[in-house]
Amino acid sequence: MHPALDVYDIQRLIALDGSLQSSDLYHLALVSRSWQDVADPILWEELPSITPLLKLMPKDVWTYETRFKFWVTFDVIVSARKIRLEDWDPISRKLRNLRTLRVHPDCEREDWASIDLAILECPPPAGFLALLRNLSVSCTCCDGHGIDCWLEYKMRPNFLAILFAQPQLRAIRIENIYDRLVPRLPSMILACDNPVSLDIDGGYLGEANRIYNEFLIEAMLSVDSRLADLSLHINISHPASADVLAQISRLRSLTDLDISLTYSTMDNLALAARCFPSLRRLKIKDGPPRLIVQILRAVPTRQMEYLDCHIYYISAREIEELCETMHDHCDHDTLRSFKLIGWLEDDVAEMRVIQALAAFTRLEHLRVLEERVDITEFMSAAANPDDEYWSRELKER
Repeated sequence: MHPALDVYDIQRLIALDGSLQSSDLYHLALVSRSWQDVADPILWEELPSITPLLKLMPKDVWTYETRFKFWVTFDVIVSARKIRLEDWDPISRKLRNLRTLRVHPDCEREDWASIDLAILECPPPAGFLALLRNLSVSCTCCDGHGIDCWLEYKMRPNFLAILFAQPQLRAIRIENIYDRLVPRLPSMILACDNPVSLDIDGGYLGEANRIYNEFLIEAMLSVDSRLADLSLHINISHPASADVLAQISRLRSLTDLDISLTYSTMDNLALAARCFPSLRRLKIKDGPPRLIVQILRAVPTRQMEYLDCHIYYISAREIEELCETMHDHCDHDTLRSFKLIGWLEDDVAEMRVIQALAAFTRLEHLRVLEERVDITEFMSAAANPDDEYWSRELKER
């Protein structure tokens, strides 16, 4: 064999082939010990839940209880004895390559109150997941309780805070964030060793959650300087929604905003001259056209990279103003989706909507009312007739 030929390196290149699925790697690991040595670290680079992590501890640490709920019987992991410091060693060894972890409470597998109490009594050593870079947290499970219940322990660190403090953590996603987590979020973000990318699904910010709205925005403003970038997904629908959006516009780290404004007119919205300083991606649903115009004019010219608009109603004058603003402040490849679901003034206005949008060459999804106009033929003629992109996307509809 040629001395430059390293079998391990060749096997690793094969295992890292992007076309291989996890099941393929499992099969490779069964072929021989050498393939297992190659596939095993790759398989442990990402965990879909925290259950496999817990199972790496000695078997007597956890036990299973059979529970019954909604006419279904299932086994739940619960604490069987106190955790000892050496119980963390198998995790540190096995997960030394772990880069992505999803913490998603599953009421059919884990009793979070029991697990968290056990971990709080003997937390893992510092940096036990030294290479962890991406953390995804979901705050609810099927019975409505999950990580949110951890926050009853106000004065003590919890396992979630320990994960935030891992030295290489760079990206955090929080789904369905709950009110109890919001007050704790700034301290956990500040505990991160490095500026992180934060992606928050804020859920529904309605009239009943006015205090929660204020807490969430204040929390984001307090850690704004510590964030590499911020993605925010929210639904606001109450009289103070304009105030909430005005506060959001002050976030310097905000790069991605996905917002639904159901039943919100934004009549009293007054955005500052220099707001949304870093915004690059905007998805807005049911927002009035003048709101989109205000945001595009506030964002630095040509900075916007992606725009997705779902508008309930727009007049011919408003579509002209919106398209003129997009032409002046955005590149022609910015607009990717445009959906008009309400009524226009007349058929002429409908044609003017389509005609005004023809210049946006990367438009992927277009829907105007119930497609009373033959959009395929019209857009093919309005745009470059030789453009295969248009032909493919529009004919699929």
